[in-house]
Amino acid sequence: MFCPLTFLILYGSGVIWWKALLSGLGVGVGGLVLVLPFILSWGNVDRSLWSQEEHMKRQIRYREKLRQWENQEEDDR
Repeated sequence: MFCPLTFLILYGSGVIWWKALLSGLGVGVGGLVLVLPFILSWGNVDRSLWSQEEHMKRQIRYREKLRQWENQEEDDR
């Protein structure tokens, strides 16, 4: 979102198009560098911190999915 906006603002204010494009790409790469570590760290949540109730819910959902997969395999035969 900020990359095209940066490009349009700079290009509209008289900056050469390729410098405006490089600046827009720089803003995009900088944003990714700042945000990507947070996105990647959310995937590595320590499940030992979850409540016992949440753990049980996940186990039940997993078992239901497993049953569905087994039923699909039986239907495919």
